[in-house]
Amino acid sequence: MDPEFQRAMILVLGGGATIMGIGTVVLVVAFRSFGTARPRLGLIGGLVAFVFFCCVLLFLLSYAEQR
Repeated sequence: MDPEFQRAMILVLGGGATIMGIGTVVLVVAFRSFGTARPRLGLIGGLVAFVFFCCVLLFLLSYAEQR
């Protein structure tokens, strides 16, 4: 694997993981404010996974344009 690609991938995935963590906390607080005892973890997990998938897809698309 190209070292430049690996470094960029680590930065993007690290940033995405940080954003996912913050987003998860925000969603848990938002769902708890609706008055339910437990937040719907399936919905939260699905939303976080979707955002992570979009980050990876955008990164791969931007890398493909450089070839």
